[in-house]
Amino acid sequence: MGYLSEKVAYLRGLVDGTKHKQDAKENKITLGILELLDDMAEAIEQLKSSQDEMDRFMESIDQDLSDLECELLGEGEAEKLQVECPKCHEVVDIDTVAIENDENILCPKCNEKINNQPEATVS
Repeated sequence: MGYLSEKVAYLRGLVDGTKHKQDAKENKITLGILELLDDMAEAIEQLKSSQDEMDRFMESIDQDLSDLECELLGEGEAEKLQVECPKCHEVVDIDTVAIENDENILCPKCNEKINNQPEATVS
């Protein structure tokens, strides 16, 4: 955002270079506008800095809240079981939550229903 201040400084240099061509009223108006632009550029830069700090703080809070939700609700990395498809013998990773919820689990290769097998291994 420093480019706003640079642009105002450039305009101030242009005005200073043409002072002798302007009358007193025009010069006062132009200088007043440049001062206003300076103030606005500084205010915008301060707002941008504050916003960046607020964004970092909110990301930190969001991560902390997510961690807390995982702890309290028992969510997070689900444990997976490796199960072999009885039809095509493809090894498939299955979330233990899906097994607990008695969901239909299909093999991604042959679309065959995979039953809960006792030889499944935890990965």
